[in-house]
Amino acid sequence: MRNSFSAVSLPALSGVIADQLKSLTLIILVPCLFLAAAAMPVHAEDTCTSCHDQGQKLAKSAHSSLACSTCHVKHEEYPHPAKTPKPVCTDCHTQQGADYDLSVHGQAAKKGGAAPDCSLCHGSAHELLNPKVSAFRTAVIDTCAMCHTDVVGQYRKSVHGKALAAGIMQAPLCTDCHGEHRILSHSNQNSSVSAGHIRDTCGNCHGNVTLASKFGLPKDRLVSFDASFHGLAAKAGNETVANCSSCHGIHNILPSDDPLSSTNSKKLAQTCGKCHEGAGKRFAITPVHLVEGQAEAPAVRMVREFYLLVIPLTIGLMLLHNGGDWLRKLIRSRFLRRPVARMSQSTAAREVRMLPFERVQHALLVISFVALVWTGFVVLAAGLVIAGIALIVTGANGV
Repeated sequence: MRNSFSAVSLPALSGVIADQLKSLTLIILVPCLFLAAAAMPVHAEDTCTSCHDQGQKLAKSAHSSLACSTCHVKHEEYPHPAKTPKPVCTDCHTQQGADYDLSVHGQAAKKGGAAPDCSLCHGSAHELLNPKVSAFRTAVIDTCAMCHTDVVGQYRKSVHGKALAAGIMQAPLCTDCHGEHRILSHSNQNSSVSAGHIRDTCGNCHGNVTLASKFGLPKDRLVSFDASFHGLAAKAGNETVANCSSCHGIHNILPSDDPLSSTNSKKLAQTCGKCHEGAGKRFAITPVHLVEGQAEAPAVRMVREFYLLVIPLTIGLMLLHNGGDWLRKLIRSRFLRRPVARMSQSTAAREVRMLPFERVQHALLVISFVALVWTGFVVLAAGLVIAGIALIVTGANGV
């Protein structure tokens, strides 16, 4: 027995045991894998694509991460029920739906008129593009042109349209100015293109220093407009004063060196004449976007500096004189206890401090000075609360 047992070496015995264990493992594991595979459910999208070819289109769309069941209810029933409700975009895009209902398109649709819906602008739900890609942005013009042909024709010829056609994706297009889903009429005060908001809408680009530096645009257009009479009056709430679109146009905006531009030097009289009746060629001489201290005529600068010196000096000396006189009388009457000498009635009757025409002169001077200060203050300090109160008091708020 000892000799027969010792004939089998220990390494050979361990190898036989290992082979048997491997065989046993395979015998147990393979059936389990088959059972697990049989128990796994078939993917819903694989089932849908066996009949519907939208699966390949969906994989390339903005909805590629969504399952069919997200939009299609009762899809698991076959044949599909005849009266199954179709997917509604607003089930997921709630805010966009609410904005659309308030827009001119949504209001027209409620009245039964012709108006674009989600699919007309975005395309089929299985094929729609991501709105953040450049292909979708450039397609906006063609989408709007399906209804607004004349307007888009003007835009394509404008400085903005030519920039977009040249591949500059930062160039503004329809949705940048009018909005996307909540497009309101320009007569609506809440519209981004209303008279009260057009300055901010244009300022999104022309007040952006980064964009101005990148494309070589003037960086002071918004600042110079705000400092002008038009800008100050607009800030005070005047909705009839000229704004960006009043001078530059709306969809047909052209460079000022273009002969067809409304801001061309040869057309300024006509453009300004829309508000200033009888405006002549001399209107073209005056700089429009003028920043204080830049390109200022020497005579204008001298007058401005003269007033900056004389006005504070005059008012300051007046306050010093009147304050000193009041202080002298206060000290004499309250602290020194010296009675103020009174003139006799005969002396007072003979002394005339101002003649009647001088009194009229002083009254007119006071009225004109107060009116000048009042009107200038509410325009120059239009952003302050006290200026708003002044406008309300005079009944000029929002005029």
